[in-house]
Amino acid sequence: MTASPYSIVLCPAVKAARVLRPPPRGPWAKLPLGGLGVDETVGDYGASFAGSFGGTVPDHVDEPPALEHEECEHCAKVLQAATTQRPGAHHTPDPVVRKLKSGEKADWSCRLCKVGIPSGATAPVSHRRFYVAREGHRKQAHPKLSAKKFKKLETLRMTRDPKIVMKHRARMLNKSRAKHLSGDALPGVLAFSWPHPRKRKASDGLDTKLVLKSAWRCSKCVYRTRSPTEAKRHTCGGLLLPKFIKARVAQLKKMRKQVAKLQHGIAADLLEGVFTKALDMVGGDSVDP
Repeated sequence: MTASPYSIVLCPAVKAARVLRPPPRGPWAKLPLGGLGVDETVGDYGASFAGSFGGTVPDHVDEPPALEHEECEHCAKVLQAATTQRPGAHHTPDPVVRKLKSGEKADWSCRLCKVGIPSGATAPVSHRRFYVAREGHRKQAHPKLSAKKFKKLETLRMTRDPKIVMKHRARMLNKSRAKHLSGDALPGVLAFSWPHPRKRKASDGLDTKLVLKSAWRCSKCVYRTRSPTEAKRHTCGGLLLPKFIKARVAQLKKMRKQVAKLQHGIAADLLEGVFTKALDMVGGDSVDP
């Protein structure tokens, strides 16, 4: 590779870059050099120096030297090698977005179609490239859907996934377990879980989900409460009227029928055991509503 003396060569094969400046102009151009003779000027010395080393230097340059692109056997283009992905260079590949097969596992799948990223394909991919790939699919396949609504659909699916809801429910129960530990350890009081519907605001109106609360029953009488303070203050004295027991049993049985439409994230057999235990503690076997 022959490099021009007026270009800066940035190449892995060249350890040091040398810049030869053009000869000066004006009165400095005719300045004699001591050991070269009176007639030799800076321009002549530059030409003789370049000729001795196998190069050529013009006597006069009209324009300042510019960076030139020269071919090299080690890189695609000189001065642009930093932006070229060469073998061995560190770069992050783009994720593969394609149509998924039936039952195929995926790291990400579109909620509106069958396109997604296969399982394991996002491991070497950066977060930025994953976001660009997802946005590219939205613009190409769903151009009428805004980025905000598309992200909202993805978030909604993640929050309603049964596995994620179950993990969140277990974390909440473990966090609040210490709060009710004193109530569970009350002498003469049996603790059980009481299913309870809770309404919350959603984008499309009110949304109802199922929560489990702690409840207590006296082991000597039919007194039941969901307040640990009342359970501590309880003293066996009177009996509940049958109509109150019937109302609680009817409430539990109605909730058992509606539980399929609610968000709970609890396994079916585990939830059935919760309702069975609650009915036994309330008195559902002995009282027919």
